[in-house]
Amino acid sequence: AEFMAALITSEETNADKISRYIDECKRLDIAILPPSVNKSAKEFSVVSEGGKDAIIYGLGAIKGVGGAAIENILELQSEAKFQSIDDFASRVDNFRVNKKVIESLIYAGAMDCLGKSRLAMIQNMENILDVMKKITEIKKDAESSLFGEDEDMTSGMSVSFVDTDKEFPQGEILKFEQQTVGVYLSGHPLDDYKGEMEGI
Repeated sequence: AEFMAALITSEETNADKISRYIDECKRLDIAILPPSVNKSAKEFSVVSEGGKDAIIYGLGAIKGVGGAAIENILELQSEAKFQSIDDFASRVDNFRVNKKVIESLIYAGAMDCLGKSRLAMIQNMENILDVMKKITEIKKDAESSLFGEDEDMTSGMSVSFVDTDKEFPQGEILKFEQQTVGVYLSGHPLDDYKGEMEGI
């Protein structure tokens, strides 16, 4: 698993080779996990999943997520895992983790661990960004005041999240994954026809 993770990382900008190596991992019975803001490193790495080694996607392989954003997320991840959308919005640096970055993270599945559907997070994007902006302004004002930053001023803030139990259609999920990480992670467009194809 360690060897394959290093091999995939060495070709993380080459979608064709990544796809080929992932197929080889499946043949070797090594699971490939989607990226996660709570578990991923910058590179592809090995994690334990169900008592077995698995390879988790690196944040650096997600299109639209730059080095500054990755650095910020990994710094915060090392301090404490993100517990929710509110927690994520209140902690990340909105100058480094901007709208494009968050969209890419959502479409790649890297924010699934926050407990909301990808559709719900995209639909609430402006509310998420609004909280991030307000918290940044409060922290900036606090730092320039006589008393310094007061964490109590931001701790009660939350995203006005309009929740939904709906999700993007599977075809849309796969399309977004292919656009952001170069491969299909949640399945394959031909999965619905697998039974028919096996009979050919």
